[in-house]
Amino acid sequence: MRQSTTTKEEIIGALQTAGAERGRWWTTREWKTDGRTPSFSVIRAQFGTWRAAWAVAGYAMGDPWKNRRFAPRGTWSHDSILAVMQEQADVDRMVPSGSLWQRQHNRPSLLTIQRHFGSYAAAVAQAGLTIRRRRVPEEELWGAYHTLTDQLGYTAQRSDWDRWPERPCSSSHVWLRLDLTGISRDSGLYTQVQQLDLAAIYSPRDARIIQRYQHKDTAQVIARDLHISRQRVYQVLHRWIDHSSAKQDAVAEKSG
Repeated sequence: MRQSTTTKEEIIGALQTAGAERGRWWTTREWKTDGRTPSFSVIRAQFGTWRAAWAVAGYAMGDPWKNRRFAPRGTWSHDSILAVMQEQADVDRMVPSGSLWQRQHNRPSLLTIQRHFGSYAAAVAQAGLTIRRRRVPEEELWGAYHTLTDQLGYTAQRSDWDRWPERPCSSSHVWLRLDLTGISRDSGLYTQVQQLDLAAIYSPRDARIIQRYQHKDTAQVIARDLHISRQRVYQVLHRWIDHSSAKQDAVAEKSG
C-alpha cells in the first residue's frame, strides 16, 4: 500500500481553510460528500482520529460524547455506524460505555448497534476503539494538569497534554471538565502574570499569590506556604488574567 506523502501541516491547513468557510468543524460525512482532500483515511492515519485532527487545527468539537449524529430510521449500515463511532472517539481512541451512550441518546441507538454487531463491545472493537471504563475524578485531573504545567514551565495547552504519556485521558475531555478553554494559546502563564498590575488586584491574598508568582515562586511552593492547594493558586492566576484581558478589551472598544 502506497504511503501518503501529505504532511500534518498540510492537513491542518486544509482543515483550517474548510473551518473558516463554515465557522466550525466539518463532519466526516460533509468532508467526503464535498470531495475534500486530503481524504478522511489520510487524516486519520496522521492524527489517529478525526476529532484529534480538528483539535490541532484549532476547532474544538466540545464534549466528544454529546455530539450526536442522526439518520432516518433503517438507514444505518455497518460502515456508517463504525464511521460515527470513530468520529465520536476522543484522541485516545476511547468512547463511552454502552449504558452512557444510551443515556445520552446518541445515534445510532444502542439497540441499532447491537442488532448490527451483536454487542456494543463488538462494535467498539471492530471500530478499533476502547471503552472508557472509569470517570476520572476532577481533583485527579487538576493534579495532572498542574504537574504537566510545572514540568513545562508554562501553561499546558491541549497539544502539550495529548503528547504527554502520563495523561489520564484526552484533552477534549479534560478541557471541557476543567473549563480550560479560555487559557491563552499564545503566551506562557508566567508571561501573562508578569503583565498584571498588582495595584489593580483588590484582594490582598490574591495580590500576594500573584506577586510571588511574578518573583518566580512555583505554584507548588506558593500553595505550601499559604496552606492552599495548587489548584487554588492556578485559579487565582487565571481569574486575574481573564479580568485584566476583559478590562483591556473594554478600553479598546471605547477608544475604537
